[in-house]
Amino acid sequence: MPAEILGGLDGDEPARQLIAEQEEEIARKAGRPGRAIESLTRSPVVKPKPVV
Repeated sequence: MPAEILGGLDGDEPARQLIAEQEEEIARKAGRPGRAIESLTRSPVVKPKPVV
């Protein structure tokens, strides 16, 4: 997910829209109906370990 579409005033809605568009395109190419997005979950931010 491009970082520039996350964290704005719209929250996660731009990410939801992008994922829905991608799902529709994949479903169309596969010849099946698209699925609804039930939930979005952000991965935790992993802090790099200091190099000693």
